[in-house]
This record gives sequence, structure tokens and C-alpha cells, in this order.
Amino acid sequence: MYADMGYAKMNDQGNWDDIKIFVAVAEHRSLSQAAKQLNLSQPTVGRRIQALEMALGFSLFTRSPTGYELTESAQHLLPLADQLGSTARQFYLQAQSQKPVTSGRVRIACGETFGRFLTRHAREMSQRHPEISLDIISGFNFVNLEKGEADIAIRNVRPDNPNLFVRQLGQSAYAIYGSQDYVNGDQHALTEQRYHYSRWTTFDGQQGTPPSYIWLKQRVKDAQIGLRCSSSSLLLQAVQQGYGLAPLPCSLAAESPDLVRLTPILEDLQNTLWLVSQRDAHRIPRIQLVARWISDLFELNRTLFAPNQ
Repeated sequence: MYADMGYAKMNDQGNWDDIKIFVAVAEHRSLSQAAKQLNLSQPTVGRRIQALEMALGFSLFTRSPTGYELTESAQHLLPLADQLGSTARQFYLQAQSQKPVTSGRVRIACGETFGRFLTRHAREMSQRHPEISLDIISGFNFVNLEKGEADIAIRNVRPDNPNLFVRQLGQSAYAIYGSQDYVNGDQHALTEQRYHYSRWTTFDGQQGTPPSYIWLKQRVKDAQIGLRCSSSSLLLQAVQQGYGLAPLPCSLAAESPDLVRLTPILEDLQNTLWLVSQRDAHRIPRIQLVARWISDLFELNRTLFAPNQ
């Protein structure tokens, strides 16, 4: 949550890092999930919790069938620990914003499709600014910017939190695509009858509910869905291999110029993309630089996101 901040020691027995670990375990009720959030190993998290308990002189958690439960004493401490972590992060961000240098690490959280797009262009960023390293965190999981889980997020819903800096990037466009082999073998693929007779592939619905998954479920019968995938990469590969048709982001389909686009832009599936960061974090020079790079990259490749009808 507040990793890589290099906090000073709290006292001879514990340190600020142990408090952020305590908050993470309390939130997730799991050592493994807390370790994943903090980019630490599970044994390390367990040892640090034990060290904090030794420093305090009492237990913070009890193990139950549903996970790690706060003890009564820990329940009283959690609001203070959470506030302390938030204050420490604000101090860190304010201090970083005073530094004129742009070197360091910037973490970008986004969906897998936009993550693939950024990864394709990351080398350009590295060549222009070798002093900056990028972490691209892609997937369906929501990240909390105010708790420092990422520096920048790309979202398809505009947040209304006044503590966040928000910039509109533009539209994410979708269309129906299929492989040439599949289209050649399906007499309905080129007509509106595709929604009644064609075979489709989509997400499995287990990793969140992407807009394209909901859109397709409203239009085709379950029996028409021949393959369900857990990621954009697998979905793209399935369409390439001729498993069926799929609504794909145009930026993702552009990776495979051999795919056949069967429809105009699906206007009821378009969504706006927003670049979001915590306001204090956005004042840090290296984060500002990466945010500008993302905005410029989107503008230069706008036809991949909202191509002509």
C-alpha cells in the first residue's frame, strides 16, 4: 500500500512499514493477499506482523476459517494506523513534488487491453526517458490510488472524488471481428443474423464484468458461445484461431490486421477513458511526465480507439 517509501524507524522495536503491513492484512484478512498488494512475500508479511506484535506486547490477529480477524485491541488501533499511513503517504508525496528530477518508478493500473497498448509503446518511452521505469498493472481488479496502490489509473468511469486529478483521454471503440476462415465458413457472419446463428467467444464472466461481456450476453444465446476466455489475450487468440466472432476493442484488433471487421463502431458499447491520479501524486515531476506521455500517445493513435465508422 505504501511500499518503497523508505519510512524512518518508529522506535527500536518496530517501524512505519510494519504499520502499513498491519493495515493491509486487516483489509484483506489474508497474509497472501496483503503480500501481493505490498509486493512482498507471504513469509515476510507474517514475520513483520509477529515483530509488530512483539513490539506492542499483544496479538493483533486471530486465525479463523474466514481468514485473519482483528483482536479487540487491534480494532481500536486500526483507525489510527490507517490515518497514520495516509498522513505518511501525504508527507511522502509532498516531499517528492518538491524534487525537480524526473527519475524513478511510475505504476500504471489499467485494463489488459490498454495495458497491451502501453506495452507496445513502452520502448519509445524508455528511449526518451531511460531514467524512468514503468510498472504496468493490468487486469480487472480495482486499485485504490489514495492508498498508493498505483500512481496513475486508466478508468472507463469518471470518478467524482475531489482528491483525484482526472483528465479525459477519449473514447474506447468496439466492433465485431472474426477471422477470415471463420467468416468464409459462416453464411450469417456478414449479416444481422449473426446474433441468432453464428458462434461467439467472450469472457468467462469470472474476472469482473467487462462491458463487451454484458453487451454480448444481451444479444446472443448461451448455446451460441463456443468458448469463454479469462483475458483479452486469450480472447484475441480465440478469434484469430476461428473459434467464433467477438466484440473487440479496435485497438486490440489492430494487433491482428488479418481479422475481418464486420460492423461499424458499436455506438452502444463505446465508453470514455479517463486518466486518473491522486492530486498530490500528480504534482510529482516523473508522474506528470508519464501522464503527458499517455495523453500524447492516445492522441497520436486516436484512430485505434475511435476509427471511422
